[in-house]
Amino acid sequence: MKVVNLKLLIVLLAALVTSLLNNNPLFAQANFAGGKGGGYGLLEVKTDITSVGNDLNTSFEATIFPNPIEKNQVLRVRLNGVEQKSKVKIVISDMIGFQVFVQEMEVTTEFDIHLPYEKLTKGIYLISFQYSKNKITRRLSYLG
Repeated sequence: MKVVNLKLLIVLLAALVTSLLNNNPLFAQANFAGGKGGGYGLLEVKTDITSVGNDLNTSFEATIFPNPIEKNQVLRVRLNGVEQKSKVKIVISDMIGFQVFVQEMEVTTEFDIHLPYEKLTKGIYLISFQYSKNKITRRLSYLG
């Protein structure tokens, strides 16, 4: 079993952090001695960071009800973190990925979706809401 030289590890980690912060390729090398004959290590890591920070709206949240839902009920949606009259893409798909409902809507905080019951069978569906760079998915149970 090979023992990692702590000094080498510290040098490599420091170089990696510096490289990431400066958006430069990383070249780190260290000589170490120990055991039979010592050794030499070289590590090259290239990074391409275009931005740092949190561009996503972390308060984007979706609640759907009733869930489970039965035939001819209206699905009520409550979205938090969306500006009034914003466009939101809504996709409902079955568990193998077949999309049964796709629509882009101007929404308010609460709105209704009239489901395409003729396309639904009893089971579990995924409903996704995409707003700006944010996407959130919820599970929807349909009882028929």
